[in-house]
Amino acid sequence: MKKNAAWAWIDPTLSDQGGVVKPKVIKGDLALSGGGDAAITSYAPDDGRSLSLNWPTTLPKPTLNGSRATYSNAAGPGADLVVTALATGFRYDVVLRTRPAKDLELNIPFQGKGLSLHETSDGVLRVADASGLNVAVNSPPTLRSTKDVQKPATRAGTVETSVEGSGAQQVLQLKPDPDFLADPSTRYPVTLRSAFSMTAASDADVWSALPDFPNGSGPTLMAGTDSDGTKGRAYLKFDTSPLVGQQISNVTLSLLNIDGPSCGSQVSDGIQVRRVTSRWSPATVTWSEQPTNTTENAVTNRSSVGGSCAPTPMTWDITAMAERWAADVGNYGLVLMSPTERAVRNQRVYPSSEDSDFNDPPKLTATFSPVGGPVVVSPAGPDGVEVIEAPSNWGHDAVQMAEPQAHALSAAFDRVVANADKLADPYVDMVSGQVIVPAATAEGRPIGSGILSGTAYLGYGETDWTIPGDYTDGDTDEDGEGPPGPTEPYNFTPQVPDVTASYGRHVTIIREVLRSTSAQLPGADAIVSGGSWPERNKVLFTANAVSPELRLALAQRYGVDSVVIRLKPDATRLTTKAGTDTRQLMTHAGTDSRANDNDEYINGGGAFNTKAGAACTMGFAWSLPAGRRLVTAGHCLPTADTSGVVLSDATREYGKRVLTTWTRGTGTVILPGKNEAHGDSALVTPNASIYPTASIFIGGPDSRSKKPVKRSWQRRSAPGDLFCVGGRKYGQHCLWKVVKGNPYFPTDGGLLDNAIPATHASACLDEEGGDSGGPIYTFQADGSVVAKGIVSSAASSTFDCWLAFTDITTVRAAYGGDVMKRR
Repeated sequence: MKKNAAWAWIDPTLSDQGGVVKPKVIKGDLALSGGGDAAITSYAPDDGRSLSLNWPTTLPKPTLNGSRATYSNAAGPGADLVVTALATGFRYDVVLRTRPAKDLELNIPFQGKGLSLHETSDGVLRVADASGLNVAVNSPPTLRSTKDVQKPATRAGTVETSVEGSGAQQVLQLKPDPDFLADPSTRYPVTLRSAFSMTAASDADVWSALPDFPNGSGPTLMAGTDSDGTKGRAYLKFDTSPLVGQQISNVTLSLLNIDGPSCGSQVSDGIQVRRVTSRWSPATVTWSEQPTNTTENAVTNRSSVGGSCAPTPMTWDITAMAERWAADVGNYGLVLMSPTERAVRNQRVYPSSEDSDFNDPPKLTATFSPVGGPVVVSPAGPDGVEVIEAPSNWGHDAVQMAEPQAHALSAAFDRVVANADKLADPYVDMVSGQVIVPAATAEGRPIGSGILSGTAYLGYGETDWTIPGDYTDGDTDEDGEGPPGPTEPYNFTPQVPDVTASYGRHVTIIREVLRSTSAQLPGADAIVSGGSWPERNKVLFTANAVSPELRLALAQRYGVDSVVIRLKPDATRLTTKAGTDTRQLMTHAGTDSRANDNDEYINGGGAFNTKAGAACTMGFAWSLPAGRRLVTAGHCLPTADTSGVVLSDATREYGKRVLTTWTRGTGTVILPGKNEAHGDSALVTPNASIYPTASIFIGGPDSRSKKPVKRSWQRRSAPGDLFCVGGRKYGQHCLWKVVKGNPYFPTDGGLLDNAIPATHASACLDEEGGDSGGPIYTFQADGSVVAKGIVSSAASSTFDCWLAFTDITTVRAAYGGDVMKRR
């Protein structure tokens, strides 16, 4: 991870640093007591948020062993406090070396800055930020004998938990089961495990011997079977969003095998890895309550260590499963289990993500094949402009930017637009991390070099639709934003190279060419998109055919070195068709569903028709000082549609268009009082007794499930961003990816001006329309929606799917206001 502006390997080893105990390198800032005071732990996961845990008595000087700090007798005679530094936080346990003489009760003060402690009805502890988003979830604390931590116990003790107080001053109260502690069959030492944990772990194991026992915070994972019929399964989940858009060569799962029946490469039935197909939580999963799984693409490894064998990694090639995740099948994680689960000795033990002995947690390693770059097939010269060819997925492997970079790039773009004749298109050098703002004139240099600073909003970009948080009832007309989530300041000093062509010059060229007919510009009808190529300070057009006449005409008009054409024979123009009128189908689709949003509350992502016969999808509820509105695609409600009336079923009118950025035949039009083009959107005023609501439909075309909208993106979309699309025809599809450049598209309805291009490996939208106007969005960690844009148009080629959308920042610039939000 990056620490103090340099990259360093995670190392949770603790050391005394001037009387304070700290790890070498973990995510966040952790400080432990060096003894002599009441503070156990202070931890800051990021800037602006922190917590501290105190202790009712003075602490002794700790004994340090790797990532563990042990405070002897801190919880009473024979009761040690053990704090363990982890890669993404910390955990503390209480080790009872001897049977306590009286009932044990622990009261641990908790102080939070921007963080608070909560307890759910099933005993799960969670740390949440001011907006209610979970920062960490802790499995219910348990009591277990530490005689044999690598094998499942046959019994475990419970711990009664409660959280007293609120706000910045809270107390975590723990009452271990006195009967378990007093039972003569309980073997000591006994560990009160995960009295408190602050970690982002997503692994757990479950055991048939303890069917109702959650174990999401143990140091080991056990999978397989024993000869007495005992079964164990281990669950894992990884963030696989970096796989999207990549040419995947291989994906390997690796766990360190530290115990098993014996040594060998072919031991018993082995351990099989399967893809999980439903939701689970490491804090609550048990043998009795497990998710479903599938044997599709399952992989088995029969190797094992045991006896004198040293710990050895076990690996599984899960490339086929990873490709399914990258195609948006739903990443619910993996399960490790015996392929047959028959009663034989076939167990394997692995360190979990919370282990501190081996520091070797479960890993997912991906190998990608590089995507080739462009090749010049016709150089620029007297006969015309340069022509290149490139792989179909050129640029699709862009990695997601860090949010401070992406926010700085968005701010740079605003600066460039405001100084269009002095500056050129900005970009981020992904090797150095520098923001580049080229100057096209001498006056542009001091403007471009000004510091880019502000606040980056974090945690908006989740596209894992398996996160819970959906509902079917409970719509309201609430419009109120909760406290801000995590943020991080950004501060970049741009590099300002000199270039010849300004942003304004490029935009002029692009608009002229894309509005030309073949009579005006030979071969113009073969051009499918246009945009800037910032790194080369040139205009880049994509065409499915390039004639000598087109090359020469562009060179004569704009200069030999101003324009490059990418030849892509399978490229097609985007379409901006609204779907076919489906009012009768809507009437029979049920009540308050994506297909028939027919109650008084209108959600985003729901089907609508117009009196003019168009069938589209609503985007988001919109809030203005003048009142509540709705936004959708402008080409669904163009200026030519004089009525502008929208209907939710065969007869019910629920609103009327008041503004649109689209004129059929022209495309994007500039709104009165505006100087810039604002994509493809329309604003709808609801009728009396109709209430826009801050939620959108998720799931399939007939779904009734919804999620609340709590945020909207505060920066312009950047290459590498991932997102979801919701529409009436194909429902919800996630893992769409924003790609570079080409924000201008000639369509069947006119020029789409100022849009965001994106691609998907397989989820093509229907070019005949229906999903137009639908929401573009991401999720927060609690499953709530973050508005990102409005669907405009789509196309497909031989190898991929294409989509263009109007960015939510562009919609805000067009109409003012913002999406309605639910706290």
